[in-house]
Amino acid sequence: MPDDPAAGYQGVVIPAAERFGSGKPPGPPLQPPSGGGPFDNMEARVARLESDVEHIKTDIGDIKITLRELTGVANDLRVGFARIDERIIHLPTKAFIVKAVVISLTLVGALFIFQGNIQRFLGAPASTAALPTPITTPAQKSTR
Repeated sequence: MPDDPAAGYQGVVIPAAERFGSGKPPGPPLQPPSGGGPFDNMEARVARLESDVEHIKTDIGDIKITLRELTGVANDLRVGFARIDERIIHLPTKAFIVKAVVISLTLVGALFIFQGNIQRFLGAPASTAALPTPITTPAQKSTR
């Protein structure tokens, strides 16, 4: 294999005696969990493992049921978020609201400014009741 990256690798083997020393390991040899030989109390240990495995099976079954329920909840949330997103898309933007307010204010201002011209165009009589009466001073009254 010409593309083998390990082709040019020359492994260096270090003997264990050189690496760890030639003496025995410190301390006594490790004992099995029961304290006796490797087959002492084997039936009790296997029975305990079997009961632990049964507990693990029931726990995994419970986890599967919970995951199924959570999957349903997640699907409901996904549909709800899609509805919210769709409703948000149809909301007016800030620019639209500003434009609408500016246009409305411009139209109202134009109606106030051109009120007389609009009344003449439509043939409506001009309303004089809205005009204030002129204030006269006593000197003006005597000259009349």
